Parts: sequence; structure tokens; C-alpha cells
Amino acid sequence: NIVEVELNGSHGRAKSSPFGLRGTSVDLSDVFQLRPNSISLSRLPPYLGWDTLEKNFFSAWGEVVRLSGNIAPSRIGVRYLNRIDIPGVTGPLLPSEYVAGFPDTPAGFPEPTTIQASHLEGVLDRFHCSYMTNVSTVASPLVDHSSLQVDVDVFTQGDLPMKPGLLLDLTRELREAKNYLFEILVTDKAREIFDK
Repeated sequence: NIVEVELNGSHGRAKSSPFGLRGTSVDLSDVFQLRPNSISLSRLPPYLGWDTLEKNFFSAWGEVVRLSGNIAPSRIGVRYLNRIDIPGVTGPLLPSEYVAGFPDTPAGFPEPTTIQASHLEGVLDRFHCSYMTNVSTVASPLVDHSSLQVDVDVFTQGDLPMKPGLLLDLTRELREAKNYLFEILVTDKAREIFDK
């Protein structure tokens, strides 16, 4: 629901109106959200891979089109939130050792910092899409670890195809763009963690 509150002097009024629907799979791992102008499908651990996510999303999209008629999408995107768990680091973390393009803390700056973040956005001409990346330190759920969150969102807007096959091709190209950016962002030191 969206809740609006209007204040006028000592009097107030609140109004609640439906904004969308949210559903989950029985095991709570798949989350589907339907709003007036968007749909999204998210997967929480355990991850079953791209093929499963793609199949589930296009199944949901097919139902939306079946119930609503031929609606033209205006934006489609692929977004991954990756957490890099760094073992043995419990003190201050140097994110630039694990993620390229992350600014170092200026010399003389008060240490330790509790949260560090980096945001980049722009156009990726090679894949005809736009991107947003957010990298930040996050509290690690693991003992004797520090963690970084690497959020990569690639998307395209405007005149998009309505045919499911063309939309599927576009989604796969966006996934390729996401992988391309992720590989540029992570350093060899981060890859060593992945290989263990």
C-alpha cells in the first residue's frame, strides 16, 4: 500500500491505497512483485541459476500479458546483487583490493570508516544499454569475515519489442552486459576467493 498523510494545523488525515501485489514461492526463495507500472522476479538463496530465473520470469510475464492484454514494456533490466565474503578480515577493509574503480580513503582521513560506497552509472554502447553499479561495504553474516556488496543493474528503455522471443533475446543480451561489467569490476584478489 501507499500511505499518504496530510497535515493541516492540528488536524491530520491519512489515506491508504493499494499500490501492488507481492507473492512468494512456498519456500520463500522466489519473490514476485506486480505494481501498476512494473513487474519483477527476484531469487534469494539457494540460487538455481539463470535458466530457472529466466523461465520463471517469462512465465510470470506471459500471465501478466494474458490477463492485461498486449502491454508494451518501456524498460527491461537485469540486476544482480553479489556479496563477496572476504575471510580473515575483521578490521578495516580496503575495497579497492577487491573491486576496481573503488576510491581509496584519502590520506589523513579519520580511520576506520564504518561504511564505504562507490556509485557509477552511464551508457554501455557495446550492448546498447545503460548501467548503474553500486559497491559498498556491508556487515558480514559470516564469522571472521568482511563483506562487500556488488550491485550491477543493466537496463534498456524506450521502444522495446513485444514479441516474447525478441524480449527473451534482449534479456539475454542484458545478462551478458551484466557479466561483462562484473568481470571488469572484480579484481584478481577477489577471484582468488571465488576459486576457493
